Amino acid sequence: MNSLEQDIDLKALKLCDPNIIDITDFTGQVVLYTFIPDMQQWDKTSNDGILFVYKRSTAPCYGFTIATQPDIFCLIEPVNRDLEFQLDEPCILYRNSNGEFAF
Repeated sequence: MNSLEQDIDLKALKLCDPNIIDITDFTGQVVLYTFIPDMQQWDKTSNDGILFVYKRSTAPCYGFTIATQPDIFCLIEPVNRDLEFQLDEPCILYRNSNGEFAF
């Protein structure tokens, strides 16, 4: 991503959260799944796009989001001590403070 594209993406992210000050990383394409405990299976959501990891000027200091379109963010997740991650290549699984699983 060149600096102009990053500036545009940063401005779009700031529309959702004005405390975002920097994009620390991104990946070109991700798909979000949720875990259904009763069925013990993963369910693909309609949320797919670019994953952005960002830095904030206030706590929580980091977060991530999935941008489905240049200015539409389907998932905004603050990174805090309640967030749990597990690497299961090629996926990253996580559980948020609501106890929801996704990857």
